[in-house]
Amino acid sequence: MKSKLAFDPKEWKNISDEAKDLLGKMLDRDVEKRFTADQCLEHPWFKKAENELEVQDIAKIMQRIKTFNAPRRLQKQTLLFLANSRHTDINESLSTAFDFKSLKNAFRKFDTDNSGTLHLSQMKSAFAEAGMSQTELTDLFHAIDFNGDGEMNYSEFLAAAINKEKALSNSNLSLAFHHFDTDGCGFITADHLVEVFKRQGQNMTIEEASSMIAEASPE
Repeated sequence: MKSKLAFDPKEWKNISDEAKDLLGKMLDRDVEKRFTADQCLEHPWFKKAENELEVQDIAKIMQRIKTFNAPRRLQKQTLLFLANSRHTDINESLSTAFDFKSLKNAFRKFDTDNSGTLHLSQMKSAFAEAGMSQTELTDLFHAIDFNGDGEMNYSEFLAAAINKEKALSNSNLSLAFHHFDTDGCGFITADHLVEVFKRQGQNMTIEEASSMIAEASPE
């Protein structure tokens, strides 16, 4: 019973030393020395796995941002509404569309000065090896900066970085539709948009709202 745990080289040749070390500590016959769950989570194997997953997640997020196409204005507002609804319990599918942990980690990594917003220089630095020209990065930044204030806030980042196939599901689109249909008439009108923007502390003229509706309406 006191023999040392051994790993057959033939069967374990593709398993890392860190993984074998962790297993050995988890299976230690001495209960006093055997690793607890908390100790396992602090082991280098778990830390290395977490770092590798974080790198993979950030790479996926960067690819989504890189291929972001400036949507029509109403779609922008829909994405922003869904992003800003991430803390509500209205729709559980939002949690699937918004991988909160990965997106938050990526934003924090890009936000090098911890200001809570991203500037063009930070985006250029983050995407330095993405194979994009300075002009392309500048255009992309301005496309994501929906409110045109020269900064990318967290909601704008989420709107550009989420998995849009999941975010723009029927249930989420229905949720957004009812948000814009302020009087429940079954349609979204220019007056509705003016009202929604007013509630958000933004001014929109009826002409601008009508233009947004016309842009989104099928020909």
